[in-house]
Amino acid sequence: MKNESYYSNKFYYRLFRNVFLFVALVLLFSGTVGFFFPELVQVNDTSITMTGVIILYVLSCFSLLFHLLLKDKFVYVRVCSDGILVINSKIKKSYRWHEVDIKQIPFVFPPLYKLKTLGQESTLLFNTENKYILVSIGLVKDISQMGEFIRLRTKS
Repeated sequence: MKNESYYSNKFYYRLFRNVFLFVALVLLFSGTVGFFFPELVQVNDTSITMTGVIILYVLSCFSLLFHLLLKDKFVYVRVCSDGILVINSKIKKSYRWHEVDIKQIPFVFPPLYKLKTLGQESTLLFNTENKYILVSIGLVKDISQMGEFIRLRTKS
């Protein structure tokens, strides 16, 4: 097997990592505008009430909490025949194939994988390229070169 290397898609790495922060900021902004100018925020063709503003703030807090809990779990990876290199803001570590357990998360597209290393209880998440087949019931099949490579390496 020749020494092929495949990398995660940087756009989707950043998207998955920051989507909850973006949602939190939008909800916080909408709640703040609704607090000062209730006529500018419409819910079912009526101006937002104070209860609606509080709900937006609470949802914003939950979304921010999800971001803080999950942002370090999303990693950028390079896979090759030797192993897998994991990179994020806190980690830059290389693992051999026999040291990791990789599984695709069903129903999430673009394809998202969970990586569990032996000896650690935390699970890391990474994505591949935006090449997949989506069956109408939500099943996702990764058809990218990186996905095929991962399937071959995990079977052997």
